[in-house]
Amino acid sequence: MSRVRRAVCCSFGLLAVLLGLSGNEGRPQVVYVNNVVGSDHNDGSTPQTTSPGVGPVATLERAFRLARPGETIRLVKTDRPYSGSLTVGTPGRGGIAGHPIILDGNGVELRGFATVPASVWQYVGQSTYRMQPYRKGYYLLVVEGQLAERVPYRQAEKGSDRPALRPLQWTVHRGHIYVRIPEGKYIDQLTIEIPGADIGLSLYSAKHVVIRDLTITGYRLDGVHVFGNSEAVILENVICRLNGRAGIAAGGTSRLVARGCQLQTNLVSDVYTYGSATVHLSNCKLLGGGRYLVWARGGRVLLENVTLGTYGTSRFFENGGRIQQLGEAPEADRAP
Repeated sequence: MSRVRRAVCCSFGLLAVLLGLSGNEGRPQVVYVNNVVGSDHNDGSTPQTTSPGVGPVATLERAFRLARPGETIRLVKTDRPYSGSLTVGTPGRGGIAGHPIILDGNGVELRGFATVPASVWQYVGQSTYRMQPYRKGYYLLVVEGQLAERVPYRQAEKGSDRPALRPLQWTVHRGHIYVRIPEGKYIDQLTIEIPGADIGLSLYSAKHVVIRDLTITGYRLDGVHVFGNSEAVILENVICRLNGRAGIAAGGTSRLVARGCQLQTNLVSDVYTYGSATVHLSNCKLLGGGRYLVWARGGRVLLENVTLGTYGTSRFFENGGRIQQLGEAPEADRAP
């Protein structure tokens, strides 16, 4: 592309943004999402439906398509957690400097767990059942709302794949999840869940997006994953817990800032970086419960006034990236 053509394209892009901002005058500055009464045929202008086509939308995807720079997407708190996931996959999608798109979680939970139907489980003896998940790796299993205890696979008896398990323990063998339920119970009497989606919020090359006051739970990989060349992505008061790989992950050349966030019981690490990404955590709590608190496979993680909790193998793991505590800059632990 020639310089002249590139300059013309940039000029038209800037003109489109300016026209979009000027079009905000006289229109609502909040796009409402309601997972109970919302409809994606609505305009998102009000928290409750007031007339046909006027009311909250049902999904985050629709809300992000409607929102313009400087506007807020607000989740209406209902009696049930929000489900599914959001992928912002259009490069450059978001706001502009000084006019970000804000996702206001309003204290709700975005939940990735899905109930496994009783018909999916196969009985293999000794109160033990097995099922084969569609997605392999980074397994999670929740029984009656509690994270079940995973143990290494150990054969119960010669010639059988059935593992040796105590009640409410589970393991993985040859792509199957095995779980033992309490004696006297049937599999259809328990609510057993596994992640139904890989990532809660996935932002590809997004610009000027603020996510605040949201709890993200139960995804096979990450609660939040920012990649590509995302810029000016900010998380405020976000809780990420019970995710199979990380609470927050960043890759490519992305830049992410997290303020006042709490990350815990993410099974590999609370924070994970790769490529040349930079994650700056300020006044956050990494409460751990997984293998590492921070895993830098590439890029850089900056910790500023961060509370560090428990860990399994190592506090920090650098294998291609860098972890720095601002003001102290200690040598990071390395996994054996």
